[in-house]
Amino acid sequence: MNLGISGRTAVVCATSKELGKTCASALAIAGVNFVLDVRGENALQQTVDEIRSEHGFRVTDDAKRKGVDFDTAWEARQNTNPSKRYGKLSEFGATCSFMVSEYTGYMTGKILLDGGAYP
Repeated sequence: MNLGISGRTAVVCATSKELGKTCASALAIAGVNFVLDVRGENALQQTVDEIRSEHGFRVTDDAKRKGVDFDTAWEARQNTNPSKRYGKLSEFGATCSFMVSEYTGYMTGKILLDGGAYP
């Protein structure tokens, strides 16, 4: 099925675990280019290898292509965020708890947990 998204680019988070990895695989099949957000270089390599072997797609490690090691790329990305840091798991968990609480019954729209990076 043509989803009309071939050639687009997406950021897929938590791709070392099943939900994120499954999303990345489905996007690959649909012809989408994607950036994998994985915690740890070993998990990143394992995910890349799995997607490459399952679908035969070319997967590029952008940090290696640019001649930058993982830690340097991780820090550089962190510094592009206005808060100059990545979110803490506790912050994501607290937001999740709040969003399903009785206090959000009248809320609509989307909540961005991006440290102020949204334009």
